[in-house]
Amino acid sequence: MIYMQVNLKKTVTAGMLAIAICLAPFTTGCSIGGPDEATQHVIDLISDIGDVSLESAPVVEKALGAYNDLDERQQSKVENQNELKAAEKKLDELTAATVNEQIASIGEVTLEKEAAIVDARNAYNELSVKQQKLVGLTDVLDNAEKQLDELKKQFAVGQSVKTEQWSITLTSATVSDKLESDKSRTYWTTEDGHAFLVLEFDVTALTSDKLPVDDYAITDLVANYEGNDYTDWTMQYIANEMWLYYSHTYLDANLPDHAFVYTYVPEKAISEGSLSVDLTLGGEEKTIVIR
Repeated sequence: MIYMQVNLKKTVTAGMLAIAICLAPFTTGCSIGGPDEATQHVIDLISDIGDVSLESAPVVEKALGAYNDLDERQQSKVENQNELKAAEKKLDELTAATVNEQIASIGEVTLEKEAAIVDARNAYNELSVKQQKLVGLTDVLDNAEKQLDELKKQFAVGQSVKTEQWSITLTSATVSDKLESDKSRTYWTTEDGHAFLVLEFDVTALTSDKLPVDDYAITDLVANYEGNDYTDWTMQYIANEMWLYYSHTYLDANLPDHAFVYTYVPEKAISEGSLSVDLTLGGEEKTIVIR
């Protein structure tokens, strides 16, 4: 009996000592499995989130940042961490949905839609990688940008390109069996089965750099008729009724010239079939749609 009583006293004394240590006034952070102050703060932040909307973003991000600052042991004590994950997921979905709506609102692509397309791309780029994966209309945005680029390249009669070196205006784009001008009594006709595709430009060199017109002003011409390319082009101008060739020919500054740029295409291109010309004017890529 005496032996058992002594052991009981030792056991009681050890237990009381542990409790006393835990309750000591200068002891901090002692808890029996509960969250510490930082962990409790995160729990409270998550509880404050409530129903998630786009306006909830600052609250969700604050809670998420505080949670990520905890170590693994503290995070394991956050009893409502699943609510935080659900709120983050909901906010990502809502944010991605607004960008989807922005892209969908672009509609038919025109030059007037450039600002809307740029805004949609900027909004998409501002998303996180995870949010970008939730945007289902990225292909629509990509295609809108491509269509806009093509529209910006299109160059019509009356339009001009102006750079530091050049002022270039398209004055005519025709398909005919005859090459002629009211500035000369000389003209040419084509062989059977051929037609002239003729582009006329007013060209002015704006500097005295002596850059050749055919090397720098009007270059890289490719006509496309019904899917076939035509790349053999001739460039001429008229002086004293004579048709002269541009051959590494430069212009004096601010003295305008009129250029005839032409190639041969099939005769039926005079009246039917799709026909366009890709070219570079003063360093800018353009497309002239004839038909």
